[in-house]
Amino acid sequence: MFLDSLLHLQLDDQIGKTAGEYINVYGKSHAVTLADALIAAAAKTNSLKIWTLNRKHYPMLGDKDFIE
Repeated sequence: MFLDSLLHLQLDDQIGKTAGEYINVYGKSHAVTLADALIAAAAKTNSLKIWTLNRKHYPMLGDKDFIE
């Protein structure tokens, strides 16, 4: 199945802490939600890139953090 082929990440203390920092910095100015902060933190903590059609949800990530 398709879902079985996907990488699964455990959300741990480091990811939670990083997500909280993202919300503190970007929550009000960029309307970053908890879900977006957790996705960005999990990707950054695990040296992964993300694919999205809406990069404005991830002001904490640079161009090199996205899949083209």
